[in-house]
Parts: sequence; C-alpha cells; structure tokens
Amino acid sequence: GKEAVVIGRSNIVGKPMAHLLLAENATVTVAHSKTKDLKAVASRADILVVAVGRPNMITADYVKEGAVVIDVGINRNSEGKICGYVDFDSCIGKVSKITPVPGGVGLMTRVNLLKNTVKSAENVEKKRKNLLIMLLLIPTMILSGCDDVKSTCKAIPSVEYYFEDIVTCEVFNL
Repeated sequence: GKEAVVIGRSNIVGKPMAHLLLAENATVTVAHSKTKDLKAVASRADILVVAVGRPNMITADYVKEGAVVIDVGINRNSEGKICGYVDFDSCIGKVSKITPVPGGVGLMTRVNLLKNTVKSAENVEKKRKNLLIMLLLIPTMILSGCDDVKSTCKAIPSVEYYFEDIVTCEVFNL
C-alpha cells in the first residue's frame, strides 16, 4: 500500500487516523513535533496527515512531490487569519491534493458530529421505550406472582442497563 505519515499522536486524531490508514493497508508512521528529522520522515509520505498542533508548521520542504496532504488543524496566524498546520500556499504547487483550511476537514467533522448526534438521540429514544415497557410490566409481573422478576426484566433488550438503578431505588421493595 501507500506510505502514510501521521504527524500528531493524539487520541482524538493521530492514533485513530493511523488505525484507519492501517485498515486500508497503508504503511503507517506516526510522528510528532519532537520526532528527529521530521522533514525526512514526512517527505517519504504518499499520504501526509497533519495534526501537529502548530500553525503553518509544515512547509513544502516537508512534503513529497505529488503527495496527498490532509491538514486537520485550525488556528489563527499572527495576522488573525484562519490557517491550518500546513502552510497551504507553499505546498499547493507540490502536492496532488491538499485539504484547505478553512473548508476541508472541519466540514467533515461537523457532518459526522451531527450524524453521531442523531444516532445517539435515536439510541436514547429506543432505551426510553424499553424502560417504559419494563416499568409497565414490573407491577403486572409482581401482582401475577412472577417468581423471577429480575431475570425476566434482564431478558428485555436494553433493560439490563437500567435494571441496577431500579434495584438500587428499591422499586421491588413492596
């Protein structure tokens, strides 16, 4: 596969990106701002992902001719202009593709955050429905003489998640 270098070792971007690239059969090197001879390491990359945390740190001399550069950063430079971790102007003529800042990775981040928020809300709603079903069933089970209310409740999807809280609140203490 392609040789990829991820500059940044954070749990938010660097490490997950390295794993994603590995899953796509890239040969991955994880580097950071303290890596010895970072220019030499970065300039080997067919795919360079930069999440280093320093505005405009990566210039054209860090980048291989024809590389794909993904700039994950968003900062303000000394003039107050929004910029990334890659010096876009110095690299644009050397790379085959580069993400702009603003307008590159940030847009995808927002799209995925929104997608995950909707998914999370759907999951919460599903758990609420299951909890409501359980709360309606428990008194019926108790009144009908169900011997093992706890096991029966745990058999209902997503109820186990709530069950310990309900026991702690002594709902079953008649």
